[in-house]
Amino acid sequence: TTIDKTFSIWNDLFNPLRLTLSKEGAIEVSNDLTVNSFEGNSLSDGEKDALYLIGRVLLAPTDSLIVVDEPEIHLHKSIVTALWDRLEKERKDCTFFYFTHDIDFAVSRNARKLWLKEFAPPSKWVTMGISESTIPEDLYLKLLGSKRRILFCEGKKGGLDHLLYSVLFPEFLVEPVNNCSNVKSYVRAFNSGDFTNIQAFG
Repeated sequence: TTIDKTFSIWNDLFNPLRLTLSKEGAIEVSNDLTVNSFEGNSLSDGEKDALYLIGRVLLAPTDSLIVVDEPEIHLHKSIVTALWDRLEKERKDCTFFYFTHDIDFAVSRNARKLWLKEFAPPSKWVTMGISESTIPEDLYLKLLGSKRRILFCEGKKGGLDHLLYSVLFPEFLVEPVNNCSNVKSYVRAFNSGDFTNIQAFG
């Protein structure tokens, strides 16, 4: 049944906790490592959210568009990707559309990615497809959300170059990218896109 499948997915993700239904139809939680059990109402917000999301996705009509706003909310990073990977696998008939601020989660999706470039209430959305780039995808997605101009520099995060340029250019988002060759190619790649509100320097 759907409840069995929901519990099975939840139990796999939150092992050693296990969900079961009591004779009265209430959710009970047991722990494989202890003998004590407790009521489902005592689950954490993240655990409750995961249970709700699993049930909602499994109950969605065939071939649904499933819109997920902030899939990472209330969930630990170690659970988020595993949860949505499992749900996408269970519901291959559906299309999943995620709105997220979590760069790691966005990079984990094997999907077409869009940047929400501008929004004017009540319903004007300006989006841009993110294509293959010289810049690594996680860095590219991080920079798209910047409201400041970007300054690529040599070195590593927290290194001397990064610290020095951050002090000298506080109006910039300073991003170290290892070497001079990367600085040149990243500036060129970033500025060749359709980023009317962001400009990169090196």
